[in-house]
Amino acid sequence: ELRFNRREIEFSRAISTQMACQPPVMRQERAFLSLLGDVRRYEFSQRNNKLLLQDRRGRTLIQLRKA
Repeated sequence: ELRFNRREIEFSRAISTQMACQPPVMRQERAFLSLLGDVRRYEFSQRNNKLLLQDRRGRTLIQLRKA
């Protein structure tokens, strides 16, 4: 589930397929889903064309850019 407004965003109940992958890939997936649970704000950086997902203190946890 995703909830957002002008500056705030919250992800909840993130799920995955639970398919068995190589251990490094599984660790990466778990880390990403864990970080999503801490995201509370977002900002789009036009300077470098990235979506910044931040915690409630404004610390960037995840940076996404269009491929």
